Amino acid sequence: MTDSRHNEDRLQVPGFWERFWDRFSLEPYHLKSADPIKRLELPQEHRGHTDAQWEWWYFNGHLETASGKRFDYFWSFFKVIMEDDTFLGIPVHWFTKPFYIPFFFGGTSLFDHEKKKYAFGVRSTLPFFWMADFSKEDMSLRLFDYTARREETGKFRVRGSVRSNKLDLQLTPVRPPILHGYKGNGVLDFPRARHNYYSLPRLETTGTIKTGRKLETVTGVSWMDHQYGFIYSEEFKGWDWMCVHLDIGVDLMFSQVRLHNGEVLPQSCGAVVYPDGRTVLLSKKEFILKPLRYWKSWLTRTTYVVDWEIDVSGMEIRLRSRAHVDAQQMILWPMIFWEGSNSVSGVFEGEEVNGQGFLETFGDYNPFGRGIYKTGRRR
Repeated sequence: MTDSRHNEDRLQVPGFWERFWDRFSLEPYHLKSADPIKRLELPQEHRGHTDAQWEWWYFNGHLETASGKRFDYFWSFFKVIMEDDTFLGIPVHWFTKPFYIPFFFGGTSLFDHEKKKYAFGVRSTLPFFWMADFSKEDMSLRLFDYTARREETGKFRVRGSVRSNKLDLQLTPVRPPILHGYKGNGVLDFPRARHNYYSLPRLETTGTIKTGRKLETVTGVSWMDHQYGFIYSEEFKGWDWMCVHLDIGVDLMFSQVRLHNGEVLPQSCGAVVYPDGRTVLLSKKEFILKPLRYWKSWLTRTTYVVDWEIDVSGMEIRLRSRAHVDAQQMILWPMIFWEGSNSVSGVFEGEEVNGQGFLETFGDYNPFGRGIYKTGRRR
């Protein structure tokens, strides 16, 4: 394993005062949408982007200890620059300049199959702006005790904590990346929210998990997502996203963005990745996500679809996704969503299959002030 201190030197992670002056800059941020023509090149795009309004990195996965215990985890890091947003029609930078600080936040969750217990933790830089940093050269992220970086070997090192539980994982990509979008170049061209999006669909995972005072080794499989650019628009009601690892070695992703009028945007997309690395990109018209069962949070009064049917008739795919437990809501201010693990079963190309996956859905959540705060302006 590459020494992490050596890797930090290689990436030139900024020090305290460098971060201070960078984030208290008097200069405007030059935010821009994704280039609709340019094809993403990896691993260069693992880095952080200072011209992205929103940017996030996700890791999720399924782990098993040497003693046979099973856990599912989620890890996230968000970076937000509100330079082009408006409040009551007034540009936000009028309120925040001359000193404007990008907002960093993130969340980690852990589901214990044996105890049927779901827990999540949250980190935010308000007002502790010095407790987060990112590299502009490669993936190297830090948010308090949440860290993720790409080592010189190409592996990823992810660390996080959830209450009394701690994760220290090494992830090795074993499949080519998925460049999402109908052109296959990693661009989602949503109205007023064009952004880049790619995934690493299968990463062999090893490491340790500490539950209470007990430290155990783990193995498993993970998924990685990275999105950046203009991602939100006040026209969006929310989205439904799911990834699946089937036991036959096939990986799948389905995502749909919903508007307030109930319409699903045609730029929504999906993907099927075979064990040999061959990838089939799907447009929204090629798959159907059908709600099967709902759950309402007693805390936020938000209703979510937690069980789904997935139908890709042109490929003889018909799967059912079932939540392990209903209460997997993550309150990650300023966002509230359902982010959790599920079991998958059904038919893939005529063959009976089983698998495991993750679901992210916003349900009917409607944040206060949504009508007076505008975001998603295209450049």
